[in-house]
Amino acid sequence: MLNNKNKLFFPKIKYEGSTELKSFNSESKIVNLYYLDWQRKELKSNMNNTLQDLPHELNTKVKNLKFIIDTSYLNEIRRTSWQAITEWNEIRNIADKSAKKIYLKPTASYVESAFKLLADCIFDIDTEFYYRQDDKVIIPYLLLYKFWKNQASKNLILDFACIPELMVKTSGSKEQRYVDEFLSYVRQDIEDE
Repeated sequence: MLNNKNKLFFPKIKYEGSTELKSFNSESKIVNLYYLDWQRKELKSNMNNTLQDLPHELNTKVKNLKFIIDTSYLNEIRRTSWQAITEWNEIRNIADKSAKKIYLKPTASYVESAFKLLADCIFDIDTEFYYRQDDKVIIPYLLLYKFWKNQASKNLILDFACIPELMVKTSGSKEQRYVDEFLSYVRQDIEDE
């Protein structure tokens, strides 16, 4: 009866267990810990299993991320993800394929919202607090790039993964090294396609 003809494959948010979250006032609380399972996305968006989403080191980083997601965040992440799927499947009778960048922008915005909210929930196992390392600046973009890779054309992936935003965001900052490494991979990846 209902059919999402054009698929978008999101990672599954999976429960890992409970953990302790420290706070500034030295009290701690028990919270639920989650991780992202990218298996379905990787299988469905890359049937040949020959294309990688990210280089091994960055892919491992993304797959090892842990999240503390409270109910309000989880609800909004799910809502924006469903809105992205709805927008992606909207029937459009626009013959000009170059207009995709324009009419798929709402889809990309919903996906961006979901992953940026998710990135705000990253948990640092070593500190037992929210993740605050210097490389955190690239994590939302890593998540977006991994998501869109093999689901959108290379012409769209840079905009959908907010790469232009990242290019100017940290200029001259201590996080610049992480940004440069990731952007170097992105440039090479786009040229190889």
